[in-house]
Amino acid sequence: MGFRFLKSLDILGVVLCGRTKRMNRPEELEAVEHSLNLLSQVSRECILSVDDRQFPIFKKRFQSREIIIDSQNLHGPVSGILSVYSAYRVYNLIVLSMDMLHMEIQPIRTLIQNYKAQPNYDFYVFKNGKGVEPLCGIYTSAGLKKINDSYLEGSLKSYNLKTILQESNTLILEPPGEYEANLQHPVHKPKPLLPNLPLNETQA
Repeated sequence: MGFRFLKSLDILGVVLCGRTKRMNRPEELEAVEHSLNLLSQVSRECILSVDDRQFPIFKKRFQSREIIIDSQNLHGPVSGILSVYSAYRVYNLIVLSMDMLHMEIQPIRTLIQNYKAQPNYDFYVFKNGKGVEPLCGIYTSAGLKKINDSYLEGSLKSYNLKTILQESNTLILEPPGEYEANLQHPVHKPKPLLPNLPLNETQA
């Protein structure tokens, strides 16, 4: 699988749309569009990573977008990222969670600038409090291969992305001061537009 406008190791934009512990229900379609608009400014191609129960709704709304369904063998954001890697191994990924409702373009540009200036890292993310923010970052193909190989070999010590990043060859950046709040995942938000689908709803 490939894209007309991307070469090997180019940046592919990925909006992570799966259910999150923060939300406890599907996120708004407007939030997806906001994330797509941001990533489209730094990547010529952007795709969606979704929970299998949400696929029918996302496919109907975003008919022109490639949509990857998260693997059922893993849980959490690592599932979405490795599922995209499995489909598009030749690309480096810039990922953004759709629940980062206050995100602006400057932090994303900061990631790209550091990725280009310091190409020897596997991952590029921002510091967030005492840890790192894994859901707005760059994941290189080489770095994801290491994670995927460890998973397949049964040697992956943790499925927690924060732990994986902190134990890997990761460039951890200080967020631009005035944009630090952009990295927050709001707990309170407007009523979602997406209905909760029955548990037996499957891909059409």
